[in-house]
Amino acid sequence: MAGSTGGALPGQTAIGQVDAYVRKYDQFGGEVWTQQFGTPLIDEAQGIAVGPDGVYVAGTAQGALPGQTLGGADDPFARKYDTQGNEVWTNQFGTIWTEYTYAVAAGGGAVYVAGLTWGLFPGQTYQGGSDAFVAALETQPPITRSMGFWATHFDFTRTAWARLGNATIGGKVVDDDGKLFGAFWSSIAKKTNGETRSPIDRARMQLLQQLVAAILNRAAFDADDKGLIALGLAAFSGTDRVAVVRLVDALRTFNESGSERPLSSNLTPGRADPRRAQATANRFFWDTLP
Repeated sequence: MAGSTGGALPGQTAIGQVDAYVRKYDQFGGEVWTQQFGTPLIDEAQGIAVGPDGVYVAGTAQGALPGQTLGGADDPFARKYDTQGNEVWTNQFGTIWTEYTYAVAAGGGAVYVAGLTWGLFPGQTYQGGSDAFVAALETQPPITRSMGFWATHFDFTRTAWARLGNATIGGKVVDDDGKLFGAFWSSIAKKTNGETRSPIDRARMQLLQQLVAAILNRAAFDADDKGLIALGLAAFSGTDRVAVVRLVDALRTFNESGSERPLSSNLTPGRADPRRAQATANRFFWDTLP
């Protein structure tokens, strides 16, 4: 079962004003496990569906769930738990306005979330007032690899980056291997001359690592970043340290979400070569940030 609570359920911790929860009972009505979750605001679970390897709970969140980004006033979300009550993935989505979730169903390799929106989803047409919506979400996260993978698999990383025709991050064009691997291997705390970076620049360097990894995941595996890369690029060029830190966590979650999924047979990353990657890194290039 799934629902919402204004307090802490037994053995759980209250997170916000109202929290979502999911609970499993055995065939005799005994509690097997409970998971209470949410943000500091009001979050509600409004539907649950059972799949062959776990359960899917859907609801509405007023804040950003861990590793997610708030899109509007209230966002729909779907979360998968395995049969032991461990979170497998969370997908928070929506428009810049308000959505409200009413139902969730699972089948055919997807999870379907239905509700109402007062905004406009990409590729859709706003009819006025509140519109009904149904969203199909993959039951598995996209294939991704972590920042550490991209930082060490030299040949695979440079080949994936070349498919982009290079990229611009914070006004800096990353157009060779040195600049690319410098994003991973430059010091977060200090510049090459030993000067200590400012707090905002230390946060930017952490964001840079996850941002480049996310760009590579999208280029190599066509992984859907759900707009996180665009948000990360904007935060990297901005001055809001809180936004930068938030995007570091969100992009790290994205990069690691599908890191255990096997690659297709036509993709062969080869062996890691961290020494070559470090030796190639142009750290001086990343001394100057926006």
